[in-house]
Amino acid sequence: VSQSRYQRHIRHMVVVTETGDIAGVISQHRVFELLGLEVLEDAWRTTEEQYQAVVNSIREVVFQIDAEGRWGFLNPAWEVMAGYPVDSSLGQPVSIFVDNLDQATFLANLSNMTNSGLLEFKQELRLIRFDGRPCWVEIHARQTRGRNVLGITGTIFNVGERKASELRLQAAAEAEAKAHRAKSQFLANMSHELRTPLNGILGMSDLLKMSALDSEQADYAQTIHQCAESLMTVINQIIVTGKQIGR
Repeated sequence: VSQSRYQRHIRHMVVVTETGDIAGVISQHRVFELLGLEVLEDAWRTTEEQYQAVVNSIREVVFQIDAEGRWGFLNPAWEVMAGYPVDSSLGQPVSIFVDNLDQATFLANLSNMTNSGLLEFKQELRLIRFDGRPCWVEIHARQTRGRNVLGITGTIFNVGERKASELRLQAAAEAEAKAHRAKSQFLANMSHELRTPLNGILGMSDLLKMSALDSEQADYAQTIHQCAESLMTVINQIIVTGKQIGR
């Protein structure tokens, strides 16, 4: 209800005790001071309760980090994601919860944000859970500013399933590449191991045909040469087809 609506009806307020005695009269100005304060307090209390309900219900971690790099606020999702109680985590350096493999990059991002004017950053890293297992997460962080950088506010998303999927795809791609290399090596070996003796047979059969042979021996030499040529053609086709399938 707007103040102007009250102003049309209120000029003074009479203060009455529990026994019904008049204790005094409050001016319109004082009435609205008291009324305005009470309304503001109610509105603030309602807003605070709504904010806490939203923050406490979301699955992502909502955090604040102070200027010294320590947890200043964590919602209950932190305990679900990392396994640490919120109360025992507050005030602790954030870096001790980060895997050693990711600490250097993370600390550099924090330093750039607090000292070098970096406004926000996003990083994938491994948190070390309470049970010692790594947990892949993605951190979105922004500066919290007053006259100076007061700290960092942001969210943490669990990306473990996505990371596992990426690793499976990477492993499958590596396995496929390994199989391709093995097939290429096999084709190269087959080309060498089969073509080399066949070339010898073809060469020697040519020399044999040029020697003094009777007609029967010449037929035998020609048959050997034709069979070797046919086998060479088949081997060449197999190798070409294998290369085409590999591509």
